[in-house]
Amino acid sequence: MVSGLTRWRARALILLALLPLAGCAHYWRDRARDLADPVGLRFIGSGVGASVRATHFVQAGLLGVFSVEGHNPGIMGRKFRLGAPPYQAFEAGVAPLGYFRRADGEARAIVLGRSFLAGAAGPEESPAPGRWTFLPARKPYSAGYDRRLFDFGAGVYLFLGLDLSFNPAELLDLILGFTGLDILGDDGEEEPGG
Repeated sequence: MVSGLTRWRARALILLALLPLAGCAHYWRDRARDLADPVGLRFIGSGVGASVRATHFVQAGLLGVFSVEGHNPGIMGRKFRLGAPPYQAFEAGVAPLGYFRRADGEARAIVLGRSFLAGAAGPEESPAPGRWTFLPARKPYSAGYDRRLFDFGAGVYLFLGLDLSFNPAELLDLILGFTGLDILGDDGEEEPGG
């Protein structure tokens, strides 16, 4: 025979198990998106050079890349593409002393520890209007750009190229997301901003 107290305990456990779903209809969708955020892998055609980066603030490289339409498949966080628009990029330098990178009209530079962000849309519409700062905000830095502020990665291009990246901030956001914390504020968004 089951006592009344045991029935109440069973009901309480069921309610606790359903608690993450209550008022949080997009919880599992956001966890699935967070799962894709930490890693990037792209194959990009027509390039020469190499680069390595440990966040925006420490990176080194010299490379030029050009791909034709549909020939740069890959995964960059929540973006997965088998065919993508033409892509052009150039980068050179050693940060934090001096580094410049331009990719599809978006430019990022770092000189003596200060970062410069400039966008292709022009200073008014750009999410990264031309300005100097010591610590760029994550979302304006990433908007319209193919890298994120805290990415660790490397790219090697000998005509055909491979670019790998890992973002520890996105990994922490994934882990803490299961507790309901969204440290990067990207739940409910199509694109990450880490």
